[in-house]
Amino acid sequence: MRDEDLLIFPVGHDLGPFFPATGETFEYYEVCVGYQVFGLRTNYDYAVWMRAHGPVDETPLTYAGYRRNLISDRIPDAGARAARLAADGLLCRVPPTGAGAVEFARAHRPMPLATAIGDVGPDIPAGTYALGRPTTVFHYADEVEYWFWLWGGHFDNLWLAVEAFARTDLGAATGAGDPERCLLPALHAVQGLINHSLLFLDAAWDRR
Repeated sequence: MRDEDLLIFPVGHDLGPFFPATGETFEYYEVCVGYQVFGLRTNYDYAVWMRAHGPVDETPLTYAGYRRNLISDRIPDAGARAARLAADGLLCRVPPTGAGAVEFARAHRPMPLATAIGDVGPDIPAGTYALGRPTTVFHYADEVEYWFWLWGGHFDNLWLAVEAFARTDLGAATGAGDPERCLLPALHAVQGLINHSLLFLDAAWDRR
């Protein structure tokens, strides 16, 4: 498989900028993975990590698209910054299928953000779910996205969630009940939720 076709995923919960004390200047951006907190020291490092979250509604995000976006942003030394983030496990290039995709799913746990909005009006298609804040819809999720938003964090890792999903009627319709066939739609759903700030990937429960 060509590197250009690999999917890009950011890993970690964005804790925002860290200031050592009141009135002091910004020191770094905090990103938490499991029990570990990483400090992204510059705005450029943070921008490279954030670029892996989107842009919104442009999924799947492949390595080729991610690289084009970094070039377009003109971030200095973007490749070296991305390599350092990858070495820390904060950026992952993931094959869409096969053993590499399964291992990625075993190593990470989807953690939902925001909340379900509820009834959003008669002009919204059936099987569509509003997610965001009570007064603001971030995204109208499809059924697969909504399943992983609602249930994904109940499992110790994404692969266990995919196996459970495959046993549902929706999993039967999506991938004939086969977890490996359901994995790519699950990865796309996770990407879509990440780029709408509705989910982040943490370390799997046994890899924290």
